[in-house]
Amino acid sequence: MRVVFFGTPDIATSPLIEIAKHHEVVGVYCQPDRKTGRKGIITSPEVKVAAESLGLPVFQPEKIRNEEFLNELKALSADVAVVMAYGKIIPKEALAIPEYGFINIHASLLPRWRGAAPVQYALMHGDKKTGVTIMQMDEGIDTGDIISSAEISIASGDDAKSLFSAVSSLGAKLVIDTLRDIEEKSVSATPQNEESASYAGLISREMGLFSFFDTTGEILGKIRGLCIWPVAYFKREGTDVKVHKATVSDLSGKPGEILSVKPLVIGTKDGSLKILKIQQSGKRAMSGEEFSLGRRFKTGDFIDEIYESTNLKEEK
Repeated sequence: MRVVFFGTPDIATSPLIEIAKHHEVVGVYCQPDRKTGRKGIITSPEVKVAAESLGLPVFQPEKIRNEEFLNELKALSADVAVVMAYGKIIPKEALAIPEYGFINIHASLLPRWRGAAPVQYALMHGDKKTGVTIMQMDEGIDTGDIISSAEISIASGDDAKSLFSAVSSLGAKLVIDTLRDIEEKSVSATPQNEESASYAGLISREMGLFSFFDTTGEILGKIRGLCIWPVAYFKREGTDVKVHKATVSDLSGKPGEILSVKPLVIGTKDGSLKILKIQQSGKRAMSGEEFSLGRRFKTGDFIDEIYESTNLKEEK
């Protein structure tokens, strides 16, 4: 089939590469190149890099709610459009242009975690499983009928990096099977259960703030779910301290209490966490033990300036 692909970040590259092995990709849409980092270096999206390595035509419009985009899409004469993490809402007028419409590869088991950050929310809320859903796109945000889905377990050692990789690979396999079914006209779609729907909104920097008065699960969920950005952090001596990696400890004590320095273990509301990788603002990342020794912590000391953060609420 003739496929037009819409995607921007790395999670969408595996599906694109796999589709290109089995179908004719007539165009790849992604977000424009942007300035990144402190030096403001112009950087291409990962999907663009992958597409160019495959010799595929790339389109990067700033806006798609105009006649120019619609005419461009019509000219590609695609049988179907595949979307994964494109970053723009496809206009209603475009949805019916390909013969089989637009299908979306979504990184959750819909209707749970519709929206922009399903992987992060699954981790932050302690979900034990997630997966990939392919749906027929409609005008809503991830509200279309479900065509296919596949489930994976979330291991205790998973974080956003590992889970993004897992759902990307799973999505690549599932979309090939789904495109085959579409081509063979053997697809059946099922409406989503609106009563079970939840929403994963945009991630903000403020969401990374935690307090050791939070539960172990709440803190660890932020550390795992926000490890790419913004990275979970607490306040100490007027500065942010990022925690890149931690695990549950069996020691017990008061919230914010130093329960061990080798390794660094800090008490929480209902248990404790072993800090494996930590970084004070303006400093390099280091092990919890190195951080502890550099500040001459002793067992029984407390991490100061502990602020009770706003606990995450599951949005319905």
